[in-house]
Amino acid sequence: MLFVSMILLGAVIGFVGAGGAGVTITLLTVGFGVPIHTALAVALASMTFTMISGAVSHFREHEVVVKVGAVIGAGGIIGALLGAAVSNRMPSDDLSLMTGLMVLSSALILYVKLYQADWLNHHLHVRKTILTGRKLYLYGIPTGIVSGFLAGAFGIGAAAYIQIALMVIFGVPLL
Repeated sequence: MLFVSMILLGAVIGFVGAGGAGVTITLLTVGFGVPIHTALAVALASMTFTMISGAVSHFREHEVVVKVGAVIGAGGIIGALLGAAVSNRMPSDDLSLMTGLMVLSSALILYVKLYQADWLNHHLHVRKTILTGRKLYLYGIPTGIVSGFLAGAFGIGAAAYIQIALMVIFGVPLL
Protein backbone atom coordinates (compact mmCIF):
# COMPACT_ATOMS: atom_id res chain seq x y z
CA MET A 1 0.00 0.00 0.00
CA LEU A 2 2.85 2.37 0.81
CA PHE A 3 4.47 1.73 -2.58
CA VAL A 4 1.21 2.37 -4.46
CA SER A 5 0.60 5.55 -2.43
CA MET A 6 4.05 6.89 -3.25
CA ILE A 7 3.61 6.11 -6.97
CA LEU A 8 0.28 7.95 -7.02
CA LEU A 9 1.73 10.85 -5.01
CA GLY A 10 4.67 11.10 -7.41
CA ALA A 11 2.35 11.18 -10.41
CA VAL A 12 0.17 13.93 -8.93
CA ILE A 13 3.12 16.00 -7.74
CA GLY A 14 4.87 15.64 -11.10
CA PHE A 15 1.72 16.78 -12.86
CA VAL A 16 1.38 19.99 -10.81
CA GLY A 17 5.13 20.72 -10.71
CA ALA A 18 5.60 20.69 -6.94
CA GLY A 19 8.42 19.11 -4.99
CA GLY A 20 6.06 17.26 -2.69
CA ALA A 21 8.30 16.83 0.35
CA GLY A 22 5.69 18.25 2.73
CA VAL A 23 3.01 15.95 1.34
CA THR A 24 5.40 13.00 1.46
CA ILE A 25 6.28 13.68 5.09
CA THR A 26 2.61 14.02 6.02
CA LEU A 27 1.63 10.84 4.19
CA LEU A 28 4.45 8.83 5.76
CA THR A 29 4.00 10.08 9.33
CA VAL A 30 0.21 10.38 9.53
CA GLY A 31 -0.86 7.77 7.00
CA PHE A 32 1.72 5.06 7.68
CA GLY A 33 3.13 5.85 11.14
CA VAL A 34 6.71 6.31 9.95
CA PRO A 35 8.85 8.18 12.53
CA ILE A 36 9.35 11.86 11.63
CA HIS A 37 13.15 11.61 11.37
CA THR A 38 12.84 8.74 8.88
CA ALA A 39 10.08 10.52 6.92
CA LEU A 40 12.29 13.63 6.60
CA ALA A 41 15.16 11.55 5.26
CA VAL A 42 12.91 9.80 2.75
CA ALA A 43 11.43 13.14 1.60
CA LEU A 44 14.86 14.70 1.15
CA ALA A 45 16.15 11.66 -0.73
CA SER A 46 13.15 11.65 -3.05
CA MET A 47 13.53 15.42 -3.66
CA THR A 48 16.94 14.69 -5.13
CA PHE A 49 15.38 12.93 -8.10
CA THR A 50 12.62 15.48 -8.70
CA MET A 51 15.11 18.33 -8.36
CA ILE A 52 17.57 16.82 -10.83
CA SER A 53 14.91 16.00 -13.43
CA GLY A 54 13.33 19.46 -13.08
CA ALA A 55 16.69 21.23 -13.30
CA VAL A 56 17.69 19.27 -16.41
CA SER A 57 14.34 20.02 -18.05
CA HIS A 58 14.59 23.76 -17.33
CA PHE A 59 18.25 23.82 -18.37
CA ARG A 60 17.30 22.36 -21.76
CA GLU A 61 14.80 25.19 -22.17
CA HIS A 62 17.54 27.75 -21.33
CA GLU A 63 15.63 28.90 -18.24
CA VAL A 64 18.41 28.33 -15.69
CA VAL A 65 20.60 31.19 -14.49
CA VAL A 66 23.54 28.91 -13.75
CA LYS A 67 25.76 31.30 -11.82
CA VAL A 68 22.98 32.43 -9.46
CA GLY A 69 21.95 28.81 -8.94
CA ALA A 70 25.52 27.71 -8.27
CA VAL A 71 26.16 30.46 -5.71
CA ILE A 72 22.91 29.83 -3.84
CA GLY A 73 23.48 26.07 -4.14
CA ALA A 74 26.95 26.34 -2.59
CA GLY A 75 25.45 28.07 0.41
CA GLY A 76 22.63 25.54 0.39
CA ILE A 77 25.05 22.65 0.86
CA ILE A 78 26.43 24.26 4.01
CA GLY A 79 22.95 25.09 5.31
CA ALA A 80 21.57 21.61 4.59
CA LEU A 81 24.40 19.96 6.52
CA LEU A 82 23.84 22.29 9.47
CA GLY A 83 20.07 21.80 9.30
CA ALA A 84 20.38 18.02 9.24
CA ALA A 85 22.67 18.11 12.28
CA VAL A 86 20.12 20.22 14.17
CA SER A 87 17.23 18.02 13.02
CA ASN A 88 18.96 14.84 14.18
CA ARG A 89 19.24 16.25 17.71
CA MET A 90 15.65 17.55 17.89
CA PRO A 91 13.02 15.58 19.80
CA SER A 92 10.40 14.07 17.49
CA ASP A 93 7.53 16.20 18.83
CA ASP A 94 9.44 19.45 18.30
CA LEU A 95 10.56 18.36 14.84
CA SER A 96 7.00 17.44 13.86
CA LEU A 97 5.73 20.83 15.03
CA MET A 98 8.45 22.78 13.20
CA THR A 99 8.00 20.75 10.02
CA GLY A 100 4.25 21.35 10.17
CA LEU A 101 4.83 25.09 10.57
CA MET A 102 7.17 25.06 7.56
CA VAL A 103 4.58 23.25 5.44
CA LEU A 104 1.87 25.73 6.53
CA SER A 105 4.06 28.77 5.88
CA SER A 106 5.00 27.42 2.43
CA ALA A 107 1.32 26.85 1.67
CA LEU A 108 0.53 30.42 2.74
CA ILE A 109 3.26 31.84 0.51
CA LEU A 110 2.10 29.74 -2.45
CA TYR A 111 -1.49 30.85 -1.84
CA VAL A 112 -0.45 34.51 -1.88
CA LYS A 113 1.68 33.98 -5.02
CA LEU A 114 -1.14 32.23 -6.87
CA TYR A 115 -4.29 33.98 -5.67
CA GLN A 116 -3.10 37.34 -4.39
CA ALA A 117 -0.53 38.18 -7.06
CA ASP A 118 -1.68 41.79 -7.35
CA TRP A 119 -1.26 42.34 -3.60
CA LEU A 120 2.14 40.65 -3.67
CA ASN A 121 3.34 42.71 -6.65
CA HIS A 122 2.20 45.88 -4.89
CA HIS A 123 4.12 45.05 -1.69
CA LEU A 124 7.28 43.46 -3.08
CA HIS A 125 9.73 45.24 -5.33
CA VAL A 126 10.99 42.75 -7.92
CA ARG A 127 14.44 43.45 -9.37
CA LYS A 128 14.41 44.11 -13.09
CA THR A 129 17.98 42.93 -13.71
CA ILE A 130 19.86 39.87 -12.54
CA LEU A 131 22.16 40.51 -9.58
CA THR A 132 25.84 40.12 -10.46
CA GLY A 133 29.27 40.82 -9.05
CA ARG A 134 30.15 40.93 -5.39
CA LYS A 135 26.53 41.40 -4.27
CA LEU A 136 25.61 38.08 -5.87
CA TYR A 137 27.98 36.31 -3.47
CA LEU A 138 27.15 38.53 -0.48
CA TYR A 139 23.43 37.81 -0.86
CA GLY A 140 23.57 34.41 -2.55
CA ILE A 141 25.60 32.45 -0.05
CA PRO A 142 23.52 33.50 3.01
CA THR A 143 20.30 32.90 1.04
CA GLY A 144 21.55 29.42 0.22
CA ILE A 145 22.57 28.75 3.81
CA VAL A 146 19.15 29.75 5.15
CA SER A 147 17.16 27.83 2.53
CA GLY A 148 19.48 24.83 2.81
CA PHE A 149 19.11 24.89 6.59
CA LEU A 150 15.32 24.88 6.30
CA ALA A 151 15.43 21.99 3.85
CA GLY A 152 17.96 19.97 5.85
CA ALA A 153 16.31 20.55 9.21
CA PHE A 154 12.63 20.24 8.31
CA GLY A 155 12.69 18.12 5.15
CA ILE A 156 10.96 20.49 2.78
CA GLY A 157 12.66 22.18 -0.12
CA ALA A 158 11.72 25.74 0.87
CA ALA A 159 10.88 26.40 -2.80
CA ALA A 160 8.34 29.08 -1.92
CA TYR A 161 10.99 31.04 -0.04
CA ILE A 162 13.65 30.53 -2.70
CA GLN A 163 11.34 31.65 -5.53
CA ILE A 164 10.53 34.94 -3.79
CA ALA A 165 14.21 35.51 -2.97
CA LEU A 166 15.18 34.81 -6.59
CA MET A 167 12.69 37.39 -7.87
CA VAL A 168 13.13 40.10 -5.22
CA ILE A 169 16.83 39.87 -4.36
CA PHE A 170 18.42 38.29 -7.43
CA GLY A 171 16.23 39.56 -10.29
CA VAL A 172 15.55 36.10 -11.69
CA PRO A 173 12.17 35.95 -13.48
CA LEU A 174 9.64 33.47 -12.05
CA LEU A 175 9.68 31.40 -15.25
